[in-house]
Amino acid sequence: MVPIQEDETALVLWALWRHFEKGRDVEFVRKLYGSMIVPCANFLEQFRDAETKLPKPSWNLWEDRLGVHTFTCATVVAGLRAAANFAGLFNDAYEAAKYSKAADEIVEAMRTHLYSAEHGRFLRSLQTNGGDSLTPDATVDASLFAVFYFDCFASDDPMVTGTMQAINDNLLVTTEFGGVARFENDGYMRVSEDVTGNPWFICTLWLGRILYRHRQNH
Repeated sequence: MVPIQEDETALVLWALWRHFEKGRDVEFVRKLYGSMIVPCANFLEQFRDAETKLPKPSWNLWEDRLGVHTFTCATVVAGLRAAANFAGLFNDAYEAAKYSKAADEIVEAMRTHLYSAEHGRFLRSLQTNGGDSLTPDATVDASLFAVFYFDCFASDDPMVTGTMQAINDNLLVTTEFGGVARFENDGYMRVSEDVTGNPWFICTLWLGRILYRHRQNH
């Protein structure tokens, strides 16, 4: 196992494209294309299981467990699509097609391997248990918002709405402070087992994004 947090590489590419969309500074990104964008995207495209097409195991965004995480997969899709956009910008048709194909393969693999029909929502991850074995982890995690935020699936897709409903039902902190916890039974700074968990600003904002998107659509 490679001791990395893959979403950190993917999110750099995603953020860089978002930055470019704001300023359209071609010369700025041209300097980064060959030296950073392509090497990062090639890594994301290659660091995948040949059979499932999912990214190989890495550490999650909370840095507390190793596996194939839904959040990480979503960010890799976003990073690869950003890289494809940059490749198209610089008329690199081969790389653009390669990155787009890999992103689409991961989306379909998420549908196949990370969505649980039993639970009606996405799994948090396929958790590594040593060796090549992976165990489905159905813990409700606020980071699952990534399946719609990074445009892997539409916000009104039943797979997404079921996932967001689970976050709303299981992670809201019902105290005077409110907010949203990171995941079920999160022990970090948890004051009591009677409280869902310690509310995180970022998790609360994530839930706000999906509620805002639904309001826009209706």
